[in-house]
Formats: sequence, C-alpha cells, structure tokens
Amino acid sequence: MSDDRPRREPGGDSTNRGQPPLLVLKLLDLVLYGLAMAAVFVVLTAVVSFALGSGWGGSKYLLFVVGFLLFGLGSFGLRPQGAWKDDDDDDRLLASSDDEESRFGALVQSIPPLRWYELDPEDRLSLAAKLFVGSLFVLGASFVMETAFGVRI
Repeated sequence: MSDDRPRREPGGDSTNRGQPPLLVLKLLDLVLYGLAMAAVFVVLTAVVSFALGSGWGGSKYLLFVVGFLLFGLGSFGLRPQGAWKDDDDDDRLLASSDDEESRFGALVQSIPPLRWYELDPEDRLSLAAKLFVGSLFVLGASFVMETAFGVRI
C-alpha cells in the first residue's frame, strides 16, 4: 500500500516545508505516548475490576494506584545522574538503547499524525519522560472518573 503523505527522508534536513519543527514532533510523540498508555491502562483496569466484581469503583482505584506507581517510576528515571558517576548507563533503571524500539513505541509511531512524519529514535524524548507524562494522564483519568462521572470506591 503506497503512502503519499509527506515523510522526511532519512538523514535529510528537518526544516523542509512538509516537516514540522523537531520540537513539535517530540511533543506530539510525548503526548500521544501518554494518551495511548492511559487508554491501555483504562481498558486493562476496567477488565480486571469488572472480572473481580468491583465495577467502575475498582477501576478508578486501580488507575489511581497504577498512576502513582508510574509517576514514581518516571520521576526516578528523570532524576539527574550524580556528577561523581561515569557516563555509562549500565546502572540506570530506565536505560534503553536508541537502536531498539519497543512494540508499544512502534504502535504509537503508527498513530496519525506521527506516522506521516518520521521521528528518529534518538530524536525522541526519554522513556522516563514518557512514563511521567503517561502517569499524569492515568491520574487524570482517575480524577475525571471521580469528579465528572461520580465514580466512588
């Protein structure tokens, strides 16, 4: 299937007319990753909660717990490295290779409008930043369930 949408040539200049600025693509990747993560966790917690007989209240509670766990994990990964440590990332909790892309990351890259533009893995923000933003969306979903829809535990 041919795709005639504008794509950046590998190694090409990112300032051509069809390509948005790199910062816009980074932020779009960050927001879409967070929204996709929140959507997955909303579905998973709803399935688990209804399977256990807790309904939407259990789902909201699970979203709250998962959101805070992701918040802590993302915050821990975003902390600066000590000046006394060397530059290798072997001891970092969220260290990842720029060459490898997770299946979830590839799925997010296939969501429009990201699939119309190519954003190299080394140009993307870190996994820790994506987890942090995703945690905010998950906590936001829990908050909206309680305030807008009146879901109580």
